[in-house]
Amino acid sequence: MFYARPAPDAEPFVTVGQTIHLGHTIGLVEVMKTFNPILYGGPDLPDKAEVVELRVEDGNEIRAGEILLVVR
Repeated sequence: MFYARPAPDAEPFVTVGQTIHLGHTIGLVEVMKTFNPILYGGPDLPDKAEVVELRVEDGNEIRAGEILLVVR
């Protein structure tokens, strides 16, 4: 399961139009009642980027390799 916010009443980790940097938390993944942060970064990504599209909604099931957001 993907969670876009740290708690049901909290603001989301990222929003469209927001600038994010390496290490920024973009969401949480729950696997067997364990929550793991998903951090922005990777060898082909810029150090700083603007979020232009969110492709997964809060509380939805996700699969390995699925695109969660689009940046530029």
